[in-house]
Amino acid sequence: MRYKTGYFEILQIRGYNLFGMSVDDVYRLIDSFTNFSRLYVKPFKIMLMHFPVPTTRQQDYYKKVIQQTKVVNHQKILQRKLAEHQHIANHRYNKEFFLVLYAPTVDQLQEEIMSIEQFSGYLEINPIKKQKKVHIVYKLNNMNSRILVND
Repeated sequence: MRYKTGYFEILQIRGYNLFGMSVDDVYRLIDSFTNFSRLYVKPFKIMLMHFPVPTTRQQDYYKKVIQQTKVVNHQKILQRKLAEHQHIANHRYNKEFFLVLYAPTVDQLQEEIMSIEQFSGYLEINPIKKQKKVHIVYKLNNMNSRILVND
């Protein structure tokens, strides 16, 4: 993506459940992040953003099953499940982490993206789709607005 003085790329950093990991894995993750911060000397930014939990697939499934079910009691249970997923989609958020890289030219930016793989170690840093980038830039420019996420 282009900005005033060059180009930037947004990559996603995989989130980890630190409480569910062994102590050795946590230390390995911390060491990887420390090494990344020491070795990668070019400008970068790490952002944390909250995105709604995507439940459209589950909602579509329950809607389909409700249409096919003839038993009233089953329909009531499925309606409750559908309402739960709608509530989750409207009120719960995932924490997602992003790495933003900067470079003056597109070629240099591509080199930076390739060098990230060398420095990332145990961290999983992955490219993201254009639609997700649009959501991120929109959210950065409109902090109080809500993003509607499709699976």
